[in-house]
Amino acid sequence: MTSQYATSSNFDIRVNFAKKYSTKNWLGWLAERLPITSSDKVLDVGCGTGNIWLVLSHHEKYPGTLTLYDKSPAMLSKSTEVLKFMQAKSALTSLVGDAEDLPFEDNSFDTVLALHMLYHVKDQPKAVAEFARVLRPNGKLYLTSNTTRNMKPIFETAYQAFGQSGVRVDPGAHAFDPDTAKTLLSPHFQTVDKELFVDVYRVSSQEDVVNFLGSMTEVWSPTDTQIRSVPSHVSQTFKNTNGTLELDHECAMITATLGD
Repeated sequence: MTSQYATSSNFDIRVNFAKKYSTKNWLGWLAERLPITSSDKVLDVGCGTGNIWLVLSHHEKYPGTLTLYDKSPAMLSKSTEVLKFMQAKSALTSLVGDAEDLPFEDNSFDTVLALHMLYHVKDQPKAVAEFARVLRPNGKLYLTSNTTRNMKPIFETAYQAFGQSGVRVDPGAHAFDPDTAKTLLSPHFQTVDKELFVDVYRVSSQEDVVNFLGSMTEVWSPTDTQIRSVPSHVSQTFKNTNGTLELDHECAMITATLGD
């Protein structure tokens, strides 16, 4: 994960892919469901480039205090720069660190965000325990992740290209499946709820798919020969679908609430 996010370039490829082909606004959908208020103290773990806060600001949802936290110095630097405008309404701080070892006191935050990041964490139960530890009573954790049904044709193509070094589903969902998240979260949280977001991408560019898979090669650790085979496998996938690849983009938002 460290080298994949040494810069934001791989992340940006996937973000731009979604922007090009989405018919629904994922971040807008999410922002509408995040009840951020000016009295909230918020920790954003794995904040990435901070895109969600750009959208939340359009909804006039500014927390009283926002702590940006990410393992990647490059990603954190970018989000801190992009979100400087928030300092007029929110106390903004940033820290580099691991989700499994949060450098905060118990009961420090009203809200913890962990958006599309838990699948990068090696010790997920430890990270979840840390999220719960730093939340105040009745605090909320908001998790998002792709499901195993997300963009299956792309990941089936990757499996064909990379063989046993790949999986047939979204690697993120393979590492953290929202459908089984309640088992992970229930030991620490009183309630766990899930809501699905579904969009359909109709992809017409083979190059876009090749670049998308190229941005994720670290996940599979393929050989150079396997990487070179990706365009031909993508070409065959497009032939099988008459030139347009239809992808179900499916994400889950999970809300976990502490007890009193």
